[in-house]
Amino acid sequence: HRWWAFRAGCAWPAPPQEMEDFLAGVEASAVAGWLSSAGSCNFRASSRAALTAVAAHVERLSKETLADMVGNAAALLHYRQLLGVEDPMSLLLVRRRLQCVDEATKFAQWRTETAVARLMNGVDQDGPDLFAALRRAFLASQVADFKDAPDVVLWMHVLGCLEEQDPVQSKLLAGEAWRALAHTVNEHNVLWPLQTAHFVEAMPHLAGWLTVEGGPTLEELTAWLDGLRKRMEESPSLGQRTTRAWSGPGTLRGWCHSCAPDCLRRVRRQHDVSDALSARS
Repeated sequence: HRWWAFRAGCAWPAPPQEMEDFLAGVEASAVAGWLSSAGSCNFRASSRAALTAVAAHVERLSKETLADMVGNAAALLHYRQLLGVEDPMSLLLVRRRLQCVDEATKFAQWRTETAVARLMNGVDQDGPDLFAALRRAFLASQVADFKDAPDVVLWMHVLGCLEEQDPVQSKLLAGEAWRALAHTVNEHNVLWPLQTAHFVEAMPHLAGWLTVEGGPTLEELTAWLDGLRKRMEESPSLGQRTTRAWSGPGTLRGWCHSCAPDCLRRVRRQHDVSDALSARS
């Protein structure tokens, strides 16, 4: 009917208002649910009404995609802290920007001379360990919009302490870096300061780095380290990157059996001293 009206020189009839209302109305999420991710985004961009109508569906889709791509809580929180982004779709976009930086600089990365740089470049960007976190921070520092972000700057100090060749200076720099980042440490990422302390051979100083104003309490730190020890015993792959990084009795996996009890004892002892001083005052 519309085709013959056009051949006869009549005005092309407008699409029925009912169809537009249907696509942008309460049925929009059901329609978008049958589309691919790209199709949902195209549908979302078709009009302001469609943008509003499928907002909840697109947010749910973005969360599912982000969970599939970044499968651990520590890395996900780290992205949010580094980049200052909470919205799942925006987080996917900025994560993609870091991947583009990675692709653009891949050849130069493998020409780096430092051992830390080589370890950092060999890990998954979305991984849960310290070197993956350093990789995310380093890539963010190469993007103009993020290079001066507070958490990116703080994480570059962590990278600097690991690359420091002087053993005394590396311990001092590590302490400064993690005291500034203590407020970001939680049960999911306590592995990172532990790996740093292990790398610079400063395990006895770990509690002193973190139990500062804004950081965890000694009681929290003890519980997190104990939980980490159990997870490392249950999952041999946790800390594997560090184990590959150097050999001998000081490997991080060996920490479960040899260093962990001593480290926990030190933290608990500090916790008991702190309680005693509080009781006296």
